[in-house]
Amino acid sequence: MTAISPFRRLLVATGLSSFGDGVRWIAMPLMATQLTDDPRLIAGVLIADRLPWLLFLLPGGALADRFDRLRMRVVLDGFRAVLGTAFVVLAATGHAGLSMIYAVTVLMASADAIVDSSSMALVPALVEPDELEHAAGHLQGTEIVTRDLLGPALGGVLFTFGLVVPLAVDAVSFAVSAAVAVTIRGSFRAAASEHSDVGVRAAAGDMARSIGAGLTWLWRQPTLRSLACLSTVLGMVSTCFWSVLVIFVTDDLGLGPGAFGLLMIPSAIGGLIGSWVAPRLRRFPLAAAVGGGVIVSGSAEIFIASTSTIGLVVVLLVVDMAGVLVWNVLTVAFRQRTIPDEMLGRVSSSYRFLLSLGAPLGALVGGTLASAVGARTTMLIAGSATCAAGAAAIVVLGWSATSHTRLTPRSVPA
Repeated sequence: MTAISPFRRLLVATGLSSFGDGVRWIAMPLMATQLTDDPRLIAGVLIADRLPWLLFLLPGGALADRFDRLRMRVVLDGFRAVLGTAFVVLAATGHAGLSMIYAVTVLMASADAIVDSSSMALVPALVEPDELEHAAGHLQGTEIVTRDLLGPALGGVLFTFGLVVPLAVDAVSFAVSAAVAVTIRGSFRAAASEHSDVGVRAAAGDMARSIGAGLTWLWRQPTLRSLACLSTVLGMVSTCFWSVLVIFVTDDLGLGPGAFGLLMIPSAIGGLIGSWVAPRLRRFPLAAAVGGGVIVSGSAEIFIASTSTIGLVVVLLVVDMAGVLVWNVLTVAFRQRTIPDEMLGRVSSSYRFLLSLGAPLGALVGGTLASAVGARTTMLIAGSATCAAGAAAIVVLGWSATSHTRLTPRSVPA
């Protein structure tokens, strides 16, 4: 592997672990459907996956700015491999009830939150500044192919052969990911630099103050602050939609577990399209590019909830995820370009923390609404709210001091 660049090795490691995530994200809710018919308990799997992000994103960002970011990833991939193997044993021996599904999901998500903080902070050290949009697009595209395309498709199919099969594949993926990440050479500690306005060095020895420094820096940047608040709303309405999609597919469309996994393929294809389109939109104002992407996504969700034609659902899932990825790629690149290296882990995790605030609430609302009015109506409400959030993004970012900043090196605030 000596001829492979460090960034490409990171892509491979990310692809492997994301593949495991994709398999698990399909297998766990499907396992829950075998144990209960209550939409709230099924949505509880997604809540268990989102809540740890609230607990560990901020500490994970502080750790990423304090310790070697690559080593953190390797250790946590190894932890997930061991945990996944233990869960396979429990499932094979009949001890994987709902409580155990929730517990393992919480532990996996906790590690994932910390890995996310360290991996995002690694990218600027591996590519040139003018390559950040393309690097973000490649990283997002890799995650889409593996987590949203191959993982769910294979996970749904493997589930039909036995519930332990996708779980075993999940565990192996993390073990191989750790082995690949170990081959990336170099030191990946945050650079030391002075940003006295947030007391970076003073906060270095105190976890709470270190986290506070990241939140403070984020809140003082008008565009990042606006994006973070909008992301919180989007995280809530998006999770509301996706938390009941499995119920919509199995009950309203009458498809089986394997078909649900396969239906994630068009969504992943849309994500690939969005990750390809997004870097080509950086010449446009940030408000128009990201807000437009969200409106496209929400409109697709409204039409998905309004039809029972499977072919149309397939097309709309492509459109839906393409819009989501335009938002994701451009906002990730904007953060990586704007945030100083020694603050990148903490500020990025602060941003993701605010985004994650809405996810558990969205899953709870989704499950509750689905119980009361059905999955289809719940998805219609979520899609409408997404469109409203996209329109709000255009207005709010249009009013911020740097809303007409284009995502190019010359536009970075000093």
